[in-house]
Amino acid sequence: MTTYRPTESSVSESEKEILTWLAIFAVTLGVPVLLWTKATVWLVHNHVLVSAQARPLWHLPGAAGAGLDLPRLAVLIGLGVGLAAIVLTRARRNREADQEL
Repeated sequence: MTTYRPTESSVSESEKEILTWLAIFAVTLGVPVLLWTKATVWLVHNHVLVSAQARPLWHLPGAAGAGLDLPRLAVLIGLGVGLAAIVLTRARRNREADQEL
């Protein structure tokens, strides 16, 4: 009976590179998923999120019903609008500075 023994040449360099990238991808996705439960408990405990018993308007996936109520959702939307305004203002200034040169 003959057994298959892989040799060094049986795995190409591109296959090694693909496996390396898959491992990196798995680790970068796996660590946050493992920490998500602890993070949501901490966020609820510190009143950043509301618990499922408070009936949030927007539920976070995988957070056991925890989410954002109206005041927290308004703050999040306000932060998003403020960030968008800053980014657009900086882009406009950069474009104007490029046109002056």
